[in-house]
Amino acid sequence: MNIINSVIHTKRSQEFVSQIIPILVGWAKYGLTNKTYGDLIHALGYTRYSGIGDQLGNVETVLRELRKRQVRMCPP
Repeated sequence: MNIINSVIHTKRSQEFVSQIIPILVGWAKYGLTNKTYGDLIHALGYTRYSGIGDQLGNVETVLRELRKRQVRMCPP
């Protein structure tokens, strides 16, 4: 089971998080720090989406779990 599916329990949210993470990583890689919720919504192919904050919270949950697993795998 992958990390996303282990901590995010609805199929739709799993799909959103799987789409959002690569977008955010790409923006970070290129130093695009001026992006907004609207930019993310458009990158996902929507013109409006009122649940984006919830999905970003899910991304945070996934990243927290990843950090926990990294600490267990690679202790300081």
